[in-house]
Amino acid sequence: MLSTPLLPEAGDGPSSVSTSPPTSTATIEPTITLTPTPPSPSSTPAPPASATPSPAATATAIPAAPTRLIIPAIDLDVPVIEMGWTVIEQDGQQVSEWDVPEWRAAGWLKTSAPVGAIGNTVLEGHQDIDGRVFEHLEKLKEGDAIAVQTDLFTRNYVIAFRTIVPEKDQPLEVRRENARWIGPSNDERLTLVTCWPRNNNTHRLILVALPAP
Repeated sequence: MLSTPLLPEAGDGPSSVSTSPPTSTATIEPTITLTPTPPSPSSTPAPPASATPSPAATATAIPAAPTRLIIPAIDLDVPVIEMGWTVIEQDGQQVSEWDVPEWRAAGWLKTSAPVGAIGNTVLEGHQDIDGRVFEHLEKLKEGDAIAVQTDLFTRNYVIAFRTIVPEKDQPLEVRRENARWIGPSNDERLTLVTCWPRNNNTHRLILVALPAP
């Protein structure tokens, strides 16, 4: 069976999508803190097996698919579209890798949680090609506000954690560990993912936000 889809490769746009979801094999519960140690691009954080959910991480009554992403701190207001994955081969194994929108829109990983549900709602986008939707994501900091709209309601979040992980040309085991950041969680959260640094894209910038109080 295929494992949890990997983080997207830099510069890869949508292509053929498999017809059935891959089997999830990991549950991510990274420690959430408002004052994390500044990330080092040369090191990979190791998310612990469990974490205490934030008291604010409470699901809404009617979870729904995201339709729009608004981040005032970087003047971002863009549509959100559902994204699937492509099956590739790495290290002699077949693995699935998320596709990314080719225009100025954020991609919602379709097997991640809908907005308002307990779980990890994951949005992705390029930062230096194909619309550059997340070109200023690196400017965000802990405490910045994010709003995600659905057809039914708007959910407000606050960035609680950010990290940078090496991804390009990394062995499969490292990429699978990185993919835990976009896997399921037992609390309500929003995760944003893009390539880093600009015009190099050897790493991935990951922001985790929790529901606003």
